Amino acid sequence: MVARSRCKEGLDRLTARVMVPINENYKDYAPPRAVRRSVHRLVKWLHPGHLTGIQAIVLTNAATLGKGKTRRVRGRKYAESACLGFYHRSSQHNGPWIQLVVDNIVRQAPRWFLRSRYLTDMLVAKTLFHEVGHHLDGTVGSRSRSGEEAAEDWSRRLRTQYSGKRYRMLSAVLGLLTRLFRHVFARQIAEGRAVMKSAGRQSGDSGSDRAALK
Repeated sequence: MVARSRCKEGLDRLTARVMVPINENYKDYAPPRAVRRSVHRLVKWLHPGHLTGIQAIVLTNAATLGKGKTRRVRGRKYAESACLGFYHRSSQHNGPWIQLVVDNIVRQAPRWFLRSRYLTDMLVAKTLFHEVGHHLDGTVGSRSRSGEEAAEDWSRRLRTQYSGKRYRMLSAVLGLLTRLFRHVFARQIAEGRAVMKSAGRQSGDSGSDRAALK
């Protein structure tokens, strides 16, 4: 009981430093606490300018979305209940707000991901920062084309910055391992292509010899 109380107090202090309200609206669903904590960490890290004008971030689940379809995205329409998140632009009565579909987000990864703060943050950040990217595309622009490309560009940039600042040592190690594996795989691919070319030449030579014998 004491541990829960301390846990709640810590979360309340964290919430007090978050400028944008983070609300929850679920239907017959109990979300993992790790996701809510991750959203608070990510929002707290964002610069206030990234969130200027956003009225709220709402955590929800697919059952609350109904059976509607999205607008056409890259030539296709998608079932809203299958989406990971939404950026709702300002309307006559409401400012812009972000919606995260928690059950769809966590379904992308094994359950043990949520035992790691880093993996949970990266999982949630991919969608949250994508939706923030839509907002930034409309307010400050992007290096990429507007729409999904711009949102994804912002998402990659923000995730790289967040990971580098909050998980500096881990990011450095992962970056080193990534470059190492990339080098090893590139060398293996190059060697494989060389072997295939050599085999192709030998096959061609054999074919020429047989033709000469005829």
